[in-house]
Amino acid sequence: MITKSFSASNVQVKDAATGEFEAVFATLGVIDKDGDVITKGAIENGAKVVISAYGHSVWKGSAPVGTGTIHEVGNEAVCRGQYFMDTTKGRDDFNTVAGLAKSGQGEWSFGLLEVKSEPGEVGGVKANMIKAVRVPEVSPVFIGAGVDTRTTMTKSHEDMKFSEHADAVLTAADALADRAQEVVTLRAAKGKTIGSESSDALTKVCAVLDRFKALIDAPEPQPVTDEDDAANEAAANEFARSIAISQGVTS
Repeated sequence: MITKSFSASNVQVKDAATGEFEAVFATLGVIDKDGDVITKGAIENGAKVVISAYGHSVWKGSAPVGTGTIHEVGNEAVCRGQYFMDTTKGRDDFNTVAGLAKSGQGEWSFGLLEVKSEPGEVGGVKANMIKAVRVPEVSPVFIGAGVDTRTTMTKSHEDMKFSEHADAVLTAADALADRAQEVVTLRAAKGKTIGSESSDALTKVCAVLDRFKALIDAPEPQPVTDEDDAANEAAANEFARSIAISQGVTS
């Protein structure tokens, strides 16, 4: 077994309620502190990983504290994941990451297996070029091997712009749709349909999506005219007069 870790260049805590985060755990095409370079395409896009507790503790027998997926975005390898917030360890580790992020600190790294590499150069400097690698886990660390490590920000839904909140929900809904498709495919292979509990859960999700559609399709509000203002004022005066009469005030 071969393991090695690289620091993240960006970490974003996306939702303090659900334990969601996004971490750039490797900058591709640059030489790290150990003289290695992760080349573009070396890490499988969409690969699933576990989230380790602080300092790669899964390698020492500790249970994972979350799960995520890997995405190559430009020259960065990004992990989008979620902590197990229904466990004490998951909540504690997430709060540590969120606390470090708020103060502009905190690094991330990952373990490597099945590494395929060859000698090469970047900008005239010799380096070990990693052409293919399997990433089984991602972990917050104190200091990693990456370049320009930093944390950008931490956000809960209350801090997000509406568009950012919508993007976060879209990402979660997309992941749920992928998982639902997997469940339907697996059950169909066994001659079964989706279970009633799963069906009820998806029906509730669809109901919420219908609420969004209703908001989009809602008619434009009509502008209030001077005539409307006058009518409202007359109605208010009449209401006030009727109350006064009921209280014995006649003038």
